[in-house]
Amino acid sequence: MKKLESSLLNMVLVLTAISLIAGGTLAYINKVTQGPIAEINAKNLQDGIKKVILGSQPGDLKVEEPVEANGYTLYKTDKGTAVKAVTNGFGGPLEILVGFNEDGNILGYTILATVETPGLGVKADTWFQEGGKGNIIGRNPGEKELAVSKDGGDIDAITVRQLGIEKGLSNNYVVSIAQDKEGFLWFATEEGLNKFDGTRFLTYYKNEIRNGYGITGNELNCLLDDPKDSILWIGTQRAGLNAYDYVNDTFTFYRHNEAAPESIITDDVTNIVAADDGNLWVTTYWKGIEYFDKETGHFSHYNTATVPGLASDNIWTVADGGNGKLYIGHVHHGFSILSIKDKKVRNFVHDPNNRNSLPGNEVRCVYKDMNHNIWVGTNKGLALFNPESENFIQFHYPEAPGIDHIF
Repeated sequence: MKKLESSLLNMVLVLTAISLIAGGTLAYINKVTQGPIAEINAKNLQDGIKKVILGSQPGDLKVEEPVEANGYTLYKTDKGTAVKAVTNGFGGPLEILVGFNEDGNILGYTILATVETPGLGVKADTWFQEGGKGNIIGRNPGEKELAVSKDGGDIDAITVRQLGIEKGLSNNYVVSIAQDKEGFLWFATEEGLNKFDGTRFLTYYKNEIRNGYGITGNELNCLLDDPKDSILWIGTQRAGLNAYDYVNDTFTFYRHNEAAPESIITDDVTNIVAADDGNLWVTTYWKGIEYFDKETGHFSHYNTATVPGLASDNIWTVADGGNGKLYIGHVHHGFSILSIKDKKVRNFVHDPNNRNSLPGNEVRCVYKDMNHNIWVGTNKGLALFNPESENFIQFHYPEAPGIDHIF
């Protein structure tokens, strides 16, 4: 306990020092960028006012000083008034500017700022324009309240309530979710891959060919957006590893080949995890762990044949410790720590007589946090691994009177 208290004290001191340094750095960056950002925002606002008042018509506007009223900001001009408001969108706040003529009719609107998923942001900026499904141009909120159809009104609102098969999703059994660097969401299912642009789903199936190749299987297990490259990695249940280059719209696949020892050892992939050096760790249900070198396209095998001390070849997941150690979650055989360089391994299993042991032997997830703590998710609760004592601090739902959460 003294060792734990000492570690926690050191952690607090280090975090305090980091916070002070980071705070000073951020303050300096904020000071340097404050002016340019303010100029950009001011220009965007001026352009927005012209857009919502004049539309595509040429001309200039005389804009008076802004007035705050009832949570809105009013910009009165010689040809109408622009009103700025902030409302909530699907992904966060939407900053909207709406133009009115002197009679209170809507002239136009624009989105000044949004954090929406691509597609939703674009949709919000066009949906209510003239010609759009929810057209509000020319409407007068003072004469008739603007209400969406679900609330008894006559405006077709942007809604995303249930995203199932009927909305374009290939299958309702969703097993993994990832977001790419362009902001699009990807969903792996038991029957196909799905890309969601905020408005609709684009599906990818086994027999659909794109630029000569396509996904090799419809039954998927996991997704990973590559931390460095514009690649979505796709793990299948029985059809190997797929790589989708979403910038160039091309697929590459990696399948087991008996004649090629450097190929992936099995086609049944359970998880894909970024390695500390930028490559990948690929876990499998039957054949252990694969280290994938993205440059050579070769796989190195870590299993009971190459690592004699490893508890089993049935692996759910891993986490790269960044310290030369790989933390491994087994399907039925607990938790292991592998020293990658010398292939020495320590195995840990649940001991019913030791409350500092692993809570359960099925380890579905392992995570290294920003403080380099190792969290282990099992079928019998959560654990924080202490590398100094090689014990586990358990967190679990109390199953019997007198048993509380442990820290």
